[in-house]
Amino acid sequence: MKRLLVLGCIVLLSGMLSAQSEHLAFKGVPIDGTAKEFSKNMQSKGFELLDTEDGKLMLRGSFCGRPNCLVMVNMMENDDVVSAVNVLFEREIAWYALSNNYDTLKNMLTEKYGEPVEVKESFVNLYSEEDFLKITRLQSHDCEWRSVFETGVGQIVLSIEYRLEYGSFVMLEYRDRINGMKIRAAAIEDL
Repeated sequence: MKRLLVLGCIVLLSGMLSAQSEHLAFKGVPIDGTAKEFSKNMQSKGFELLDTEDGKLMLRGSFCGRPNCLVMVNMMENDDVVSAVNVLFEREIAWYALSNNYDTLKNMLTEKYGEPVEVKESFVNLYSEEDFLKITRLQSHDCEWRSVFETGVGQIVLSIEYRLEYGSFVMLEYRDRINGMKIRAAAIEDL
C-alpha cells in the first residue's frame, strides 16, 4: 500500500513538472528556441521570411484560413529566445469586417480553450452605431476590444487594433508562460 502511494505521488509530481516545462505552441511549433530555429520551422509550414527589425522577426503566410497574415515573432531582450508571437490579420476599413473576423476567431478559440478569462469590448463616447464612428473611435484609441484565453502553458489574446503603420486589424497574440516569466524575472532584477 505504501509503495502504491509513493508511486502515485511520483507520477503526479512528474506530470506537474512536465507541464511546467511545456511551452505554448504556434502552428504546432513551441514558442521557444532561437529566432533562427523558429523561422526555419515557420518557413517549412509555408511562411515567407520578410525581415528582422527592432528585435522582431517578421514573416507572412496563411493562418487560420486567412491569407497574407503578418506574423511578428518577439524575442527576449538581450537574448535570441522566442517569447511571443503576434498574428496581424489583413487590414480592414470597416468596423463590420473587423468585428466579424474578431467574433469568428473568438468563437473558435472558445471552442478550443473554453470561455475567455477576460473580455473587454467597449467604446468611449459612442453616440451612434454608425460603422464609420466605430472605426473613428478605434483610431483615436477610444475603444478596447479584446478577449484573453488561458491555455495552461500561456495566454492567447485576441484583439482589434489600430496602428498608424498598419491601419485597423484583428490581432492574435500568443504569450508563452515560461519565457514570459523569464522576461518578468529579468525586469524585476532591474528594479
